[in-house]
Amino acid sequence: MRFTFSISRRRYALIGALGLTGVAIHHYEDSRDSRSGHGQIVVVSIPSQSLGGSRACIIYLPPGYTDDQNSTHRYPVMYLYSGSPGSQKDWFRHGHAAQVADQLINAGTVRPLILVSPDGNGGAKRDSQFLDSYDGKAPVERFLARDLLSYVDGHFRTARSAKARGIIGYSAGAFGALNVGLHHPELFGTLVGIAGYYVADIHEVTRPRINHPMNNAPGFLRYNSPSVTITHVAGTNRPFVFLFESTVDGYYTLATRRFDSELTKLQVPHFTHLYVPPNAQARKAWPHSWSFTARVFRDNLGAISAHLQGA
Repeated sequence: MRFTFSISRRRYALIGALGLTGVAIHHYEDSRDSRSGHGQIVVVSIPSQSLGGSRACIIYLPPGYTDDQNSTHRYPVMYLYSGSPGSQKDWFRHGHAAQVADQLINAGTVRPLILVSPDGNGGAKRDSQFLDSYDGKAPVERFLARDLLSYVDGHFRTARSAKARGIIGYSAGAFGALNVGLHHPELFGTLVGIAGYYVADIHEVTRPRINHPMNNAPGFLRYNSPSVTITHVAGTNRPFVFLFESTVDGYYTLATRRFDSELTKLQVPHFTHLYVPPNAQARKAWPHSWSFTARVFRDNLGAISAHLQGA
């Protein structure tokens, strides 16, 4: 386990938001193909037997994906879970995932990979916490672990092993990333939580009066608490865990410290990094924000992607 504090003053430029509409390949910069050094955005509607309908999903294909010389290459995949009540667009609009991936892949600091950002809500603007709801009406985890993976692996050249898959989540998405990933260690080998919490909490639900996904049943809450689940995952099957947070995010900073301590006691391979804000502006902007999340993504995608194995 490595526990570090950052006081980097490096300037971090955020690039403008993307307009993501339509169900087709959408070239997000000047309609140029992947040979220009830019990846592609694919906006799809994924049929879900679990949810009894379809779900929107945005997929980033790296530069070179469509080149003839790469026609047999298979790519590792990172799944991106938004905060709540979030959208499949958030990681690309606010986290600038496509631009960051392009820049780092072209610089050689990140291996080419596929990014997948699904709609993980329980319904229109309804907070699912990325779990199978206690009433059985919104099995979102089942969609994420079964339908989504099946579609992505069936339609794109993915490396199909746990070591080649990971999940990155922000806030409720961090909870979801660890919860889904630890329930399915045979599917995901790398899990990343940014400004998250790691114990099921009914008070974290954004709109509790609209199809609340949880209840107070102790067994249900234990099953959906990563800090509990990790104790039941065999050591040889445990995914590698990254935890990122700032020192000024209140409850979420405390939750990250606690989970880091638990992982350390269990000797789970992991890396925890708490950012220390260098000035008053950062102290104001960083707490539970996409600006902080975007910085973490840019700073650490190289280290995260190094844990993924392609074919």
